[in-house]
Amino acid sequence: MTRLATALFAFAFSLSVAPAIAGDFADAAAVAEDLVATDTQQAAEAARIAYADFTGSLPFALVSAFFVTEPAEGYGMYTEHAGSFKPGQPILLYCEPIGLGWKEGGRGFQSAITVDFEITDSAGQVLGGQKKFGSFKFDSAVRNQEIMINLTMNVDGAEAGDYQLIYTFTDENSGETAVLPMPFSIAP
Repeated sequence: MTRLATALFAFAFSLSVAPAIAGDFADAAAVAEDLVATDTQQAAEAARIAYADFTGSLPFALVSAFFVTEPAEGYGMYTEHAGSFKPGQPILLYCEPIGLGWKEGGRGFQSAITVDFEITDSAGQVLGGQKKFGSFKFDSAVRNQEIMINLTMNVDGAEAGDYQLIYTFTDENSGETAVLPMPFSIAP
């Protein structure tokens, strides 16, 4: 009974918080919109801060993740790959995290993400992995929201077949994690 009561409380609490966050964002956006007529620069800055506050209230997650044909040069600048690779071909991943925890420091704000991975076969057996395979630090004058990560994986020697890369992203400031399973195949 206690678990049910706790779950119902958590659900009710999440419903009451979501409108408050959305309301704050809507209010801040209205302020930015009012500024457009008199000061475009202040309007843009108010909108940027409102969006950063809003996304900072979201749970850490990956909103986009794709295998890509080549490393992305910037946010949203990618070409998707179907996920079937030739033996020895590098496996390239592009992803966009959101809900990052930022702390003051450096140029103004800092955030950091580490990435672990496991690779499994079609039966789910773990074939290998590595903790902190990737480490990404962001040091910026603002709490950037358009952040992207490129990852490269080499699976030399893998036989033809179906596999899954399971990435675990950790926001080092908040401790939150996001798990990203990415099925792929090695062509014969």
